[in-house]
Amino acid sequence: MRYVPLYTDILDMMQFMKPIQVGNVILALREYVMTGKRVALKTQGEQMAIDMLIKRYDADQKAYEDKCETNKRIAEER
Repeated sequence: MRYVPLYTDILDMMQFMKPIQVGNVILALREYVMTGKRVALKTQGEQMAIDMLIKRYDADQKAYEDKCETNKRIAEER
């Protein structure tokens, strides 16, 4: 995938975080998406948010890959 959706339920939770903490989470998510490396964050709130975002991203990525594989198989059967 070339994008990372920020789900409103997670954004709702992040509204209680300081702007710097939200930035830390977004940068940690970027690092994960670009390199696959998890960044250890300083606060429990930041860590909880990034864990939720990574879990959702991984599930979305798997669904996307499965859909691409299905479409490829359908195209090859034609």
